[in-house]
Amino acid sequence: MMSEHLRAWASAMLTCGVALAASAEEPSARQMTLAQCLELAAAGNPDLKLATDEVDAAAAGRWSAAGNFGPVFHLDASAQQWDQALGMQFMGITFPLRDKYTRSVSATVTQSITPLWTILEAYRLRDLGLDVAEIDRQTRRNDVTYQVTEAFYRTLQASGLREIAQKSVDQVSAQVARAHAFYDQSMVGENDVLRAELGLAAAKQRLIQARGNVILATGHLAALIGLPADTSLEPVADTSQMATPTAPAVEEIERSAVANRPELKELAARTDQARAAWRLAWSKMVPALVAMGNYSYSKGSQFQPERAWFVGGALSWDVWQWGATYFGTQEADARVRQALDVREKIENLIRLEAHGAHVTATSAAEALQVAESAVKQAEENFRIENKRYEAASSTTFDVLDAETLLTTARTQQQTALYDFIIARAAITRVMGGEAAVGVAQ
Repeated sequence: MMSEHLRAWASAMLTCGVALAASAEEPSARQMTLAQCLELAAAGNPDLKLATDEVDAAAAGRWSAAGNFGPVFHLDASAQQWDQALGMQFMGITFPLRDKYTRSVSATVTQSITPLWTILEAYRLRDLGLDVAEIDRQTRRNDVTYQVTEAFYRTLQASGLREIAQKSVDQVSAQVARAHAFYDQSMVGENDVLRAELGLAAAKQRLIQARGNVILATGHLAALIGLPADTSLEPVADTSQMATPTAPAVEEIERSAVANRPELKELAARTDQARAAWRLAWSKMVPALVAMGNYSYSKGSQFQPERAWFVGGALSWDVWQWGATYFGTQEADARVRQALDVREKIENLIRLEAHGAHVTATSAAEALQVAESAVKQAEENFRIENKRYEAASSTTFDVLDAETLLTTARTQQQTALYDFIIARAAITRVMGGEAAVGVAQ
């Protein structure tokens, strides 16, 4: 009698827990396709916003460097109110030297000549910096596309696993009902009923966990596309068009990766930057010749003419700096070699990544085929065990074992499906394209 009360209490608590978990879900989730998620991410993802800001800053820096090519216009103006005028006495005659109120204006124009080489290399550095920023934004866009694609399908996977968990609860619930009916007819013992109810409790626990995983996966997807993490989303996709059990040849993946990966393009731009910095360092060895012109107007002072102007030039040269300039060129030369070494290293890593992506996709395709066959076998095994139980040829233990095998097979098939879809997206990213492009091929 006590066991029946405990059994009823446990069943009621589990039912209540499932109901609470169900009520926690948003009843009107926002349905979104992968294309819609990617569109939102392009505008709202924090990493892409930062990359865009960096491009804007680099563009402004390039314009700032371009401004150094032209002549510099400099203007000085002043006005003074003195306590008294200034004069000089000579033989009883006062000669004025400064009025009580004086003012002056001076305009100077300077144009760099030999420093134009330095200015040119500095501009090239900024221009290449803009190229690097734009390539980096493309790299981040590809990465974010892959991240959103993965999160989208992981959310679909979590939803699929939740449905499998719900099917498991339904199947075990049916077994509990049959066990009770057989027990009432004295066809099975109480332990058979208890075993069925324990199986139902375990199935409900898996369902609660599966629902929680859906919430977590949805929150991750929402955060990636720039929405609040508590936004209720429902990914919508046609799984029949999402994957085929094929993957590009490893040679094709590697060739495309080396040709199209934005990381390699960025390293090429950084190598050009290092070369520009090397030329910039050498440009500092040249004497600085500057042409200039000046016009000045002064009123109220006898020490300088009222109007004056001049044109000319100025030459300056740091003849000796104890090797500071020379070793600056050596440092720049080492940076060029360093950039070339880094590019070679990253290219080798990308080739290795291409091989890894191919192996992962191939393995996932094989696992998917095995999992699909296992589901068919597990379904047939579950059907047979149900028939045997109805014929009193087996026990609840056998039925629950068959149901567990079926749930495991369905879970593995669901996991293998989305592992392959994501592996295909990873191949597209490795090849230098946006991850969602190759998903439905």
